[in-house]
Amino acid sequence: MRVCLITSASFPPEEGIGHHVWNLAQQLECRGHQVGIITRGGLAPTALEHRDGIAIWRAPFVACYPYHVHVHGIFVNRLLERIEGQYDLLNAHTPLPPAVHTSLPLVTTFHSPMRSDTAATHVSDLRTLAMHLQAPVAQQIEAALLRRSHRITSVASWVAEALRPYGVDPAMVTVTGNGVEACFLASTASHEREPIVLYVGRLAAGKGLPELVRAARMVVDRHRDPALRFVLIGQGPLLPRLHDLVREAGLQGRFDFRGAIPAARRDDLVRLYQTASAFVLPSHHEGMSTVLLEAMACGMPVISTAVGGALEVVVDGDNGVLVPPRDPGMLAEALLTLLGDEPLRRRLGRNARATIARHYTWDAVGARYVASYEGVLSERGWNRAESS
Repeated sequence: MRVCLITSASFPPEEGIGHHVWNLAQQLECRGHQVGIITRGGLAPTALEHRDGIAIWRAPFVACYPYHVHVHGIFVNRLLERIEGQYDLLNAHTPLPPAVHTSLPLVTTFHSPMRSDTAATHVSDLRTLAMHLQAPVAQQIEAALLRRSHRITSVASWVAEALRPYGVDPAMVTVTGNGVEACFLASTASHEREPIVLYVGRLAAGKGLPELVRAARMVVDRHRDPALRFVLIGQGPLLPRLHDLVREAGLQGRFDFRGAIPAARRDDLVRLYQTASAFVLPSHHEGMSTVLLEAMACGMPVISTAVGGALEVVVDGDNGVLVPPRDPGMLAEALLTLLGDEPLRRRLGRNARATIARHYTWDAVGARYVASYEGVLSERGWNRAESS
C-alpha cells in the first residue's frame, strides 16, 4: 500500500501532532508500506527530501491569515497533480490541512476539531483573538474536508462526538487512537525521584500554564521544600508572559524554562520522565495528548485536567489524578497530595505504565490505521492499478 499523509505540522516534529504523523509514517514503513508526507514549507518552491526512507514534500506556505490554508492548498493541489499516481490513498491530519481535490480515496484524521478548540480558548491576547476571528474560515475548511473524505478517523472517542455539529454520526468515525514510542515504554522508572514537577508541551494559550503558575505559588507556600522546582519543556508564544507571571508570583528560583527537546535528544526527555516526581498537564482542551501518554509510559504519576482524551486514559485515583480545568486551587491540592505521598506516587505510576503497555503502543495504533486504509480501498472498489 502507498500512503501519503498530509499535515500542517512541521518536520522534524516539534509537538504532539507532528510526532503522531511521523510515528505513523515510520510504523507504516516498518510494515512494508510506501509512505510520503506533504507538509508546510516556506516561500521557496516545493522541495522534496527523504528521511528514514520517507519522502517529505514541503509545499509553499504564506502566512496570509485567515486565508493561509487556502493559499497553501493551491500549492498542495498542484503537487498532487504531479505525484498522486505514486500513491493509493491520502490521509489528511487536522488541524487545518488544506481541503484537497483528488481522485484518490481520502481519509481524514481529526486530532481536535477547531470548533471545540476555539470554544475552549478564551480571548487573552492578539493570538487568541486571531484564532476566534478566523474560526469561521477554519470551520469551513474542516467541513469541506469532511464532505470530501471517504472515511473519518479520530484519535479519541470524544473527538468523534465533537464532530456532531458538522452533521457527522460518531458511530461512523473510526477511533484509531494515539501511541507511545518504544523508547518510553522501554525506560525504567527511578525509585529516587527528584523534587520536580514536570510540564512538557507548547507554551501557548489553552495549555493552562497561567493556572500552573498560580498553583505553584500555593504549593511552594505549603510544601516547604526548598529544592522543589517546576520544569517546563517546550517553546511557544506565551513564554514572555509566563516569565512575567513567575516574577510577579515571586517564583523566579522555582521555575526552569528549558525550551523544546528535539527528536534527536529523546533520551533527555525520557530521563526527565524517569526522575521527576510528578507530571502535570493543566490544559483547557486536548485531543489525545502524546506527552501525557509518554509520561505514563515512563511510570510517572500524572495530574491532568479532566478534558478531552485524558478522560479516556486516566482513571482518577487509579493510574493518575484528574482535576477541573482552570482551577489552580484544585491543581495545587493534587500536587500537594502527590508530593507528600511517595507510596501513592509509585502506585499511580505503576498502573499508568501498565495502561499504556496494554492500549497505547504504536504497534496497536498502526494496525488500526492499516485496517482503516484497507477497508476504504476495499469497500470503495479502489485498487492500486486504478489509482496509478
